[in-house]
Amino acid sequence: MGNWAFNWVQIVAHNKKPIAWRLGLLFAVIGYGLVDFDWTGLQDLAPQLVIASLAITGFLAWITESLKTALLQLFLSIVALLTTFGVMGWLEIAVHQASILAVLAVIMMVSSNLVHALNTLLREMARGLFQYDAVAEALKLNFQPIFLSNLTTALGFLFAGWLNPQMMDMGWIVAIGALVSLILTLTLMPILLLSFLLEFRVGNTADRHGFRNLLEWLESKLHWRKALILVTALLTAVLLWASYKPLFNLPMLLLLVVFGALFLLYWKSPRLVFFALWLAVTAWLISFQINQQLVFPLLEQLAYYAKSSAFDLEQSITVILMLSLGLIIDDAVHFFSRYHYAQQGVFRDSLSAVKFSMASVARPIWITSWLLAITMLILVFNSNLFIAAAALLTLSSIFVVTFMVLLWLPLVLTKKPEITND
Repeated sequence: MGNWAFNWVQIVAHNKKPIAWRLGLLFAVIGYGLVDFDWTGLQDLAPQLVIASLAITGFLAWITESLKTALLQLFLSIVALLTTFGVMGWLEIAVHQASILAVLAVIMMVSSNLVHALNTLLREMARGLFQYDAVAEALKLNFQPIFLSNLTTALGFLFAGWLNPQMMDMGWIVAIGALVSLILTLTLMPILLLSFLLEFRVGNTADRHGFRNLLEWLESKLHWRKALILVTALLTAVLLWASYKPLFNLPMLLLLVVFGALFLLYWKSPRLVFFALWLAVTAWLISFQINQQLVFPLLEQLAYYAKSSAFDLEQSITVILMLSLGLIIDDAVHFFSRYHYAQQGVFRDSLSAVKFSMASVARPIWITSWLLAITMLILVFNSNLFIAAAALLTLSSIFVVTFMVLLWLPLVLTKKPEITND
């Protein structure tokens, strides 16, 4: 079972033309749905998405030192979005004010999936693997976390649609996007990477070592662990008390229970489930408070002076919060999945498992955060206050969850090694 990725890549490598032909036929059929897709709902979003796509492509080419990787990311993102819109056209699902956030969720999900897969590929190539072998390793390490994070994001939006039936369309949009992203990750991405070679990577220190300096700094601060846990526990308790009513009603608590059950089924570790939910809830609470105290009042004033009846924060808050929660859960799932993978192998102690996780997944999380931050910074200036509010909350969530995953979480997970006298 552990070799499924290598077996799958071999199947794709020996059947590229038949698989490509069938994919092309499938995309042609789905593409016909674009004729019936209502593009008017994307008018507020499209110009800035084009600008954001060009900006993040340039940034990705610079930070990965690979123009081909950036262009591959752009191409696969466009295919994923057009395929999602094509399916929506066939199902007659339109994009309206609320469901436009579902489109943003799909964009974030697709970008994150591709960054994690492609950066793992680059790391394995830098460590000496040939590109074809690195494709299998990238699928092996990323497919299950991608599946789990996509599933939780789709469930969150479907849940929001269940709470408000008028918003059920957005749940289906995210579910379609999640399925399309998984299919492309398993099929089109391997076909392209088995057909065209990227730039030479062997020995690239940025890919191989990632955040080595940060790891050394974290290891020197392990004596902070107990104090950090205590301070964070108190902060979480205070934020829960301050935000209990808008965030933690019975349906939201039920959703977190469902997430916890999925994590437990996947990781089979109550400890990891506890820390994953603690991180997600705390990051979510901090992001919400930042926006509730600083951002949302400003947006409401702007809506008042602009006499905009299209922006209603109370009606929109559940949907906007689902967008930020999906991002937070995504980073947590990728880190904990790599940590669990390490402990299932040779890295039994927590310090070694954290080192492995940071070496292999910290850089993709960092790059993903920058790509999404660039996109959200551009969308903050959208004339639609609904989109601007979502972008601001997501932007704050990006900074909070990146800080917590790359600094807070490694310290909290790592127990100080015991010194034994031989």
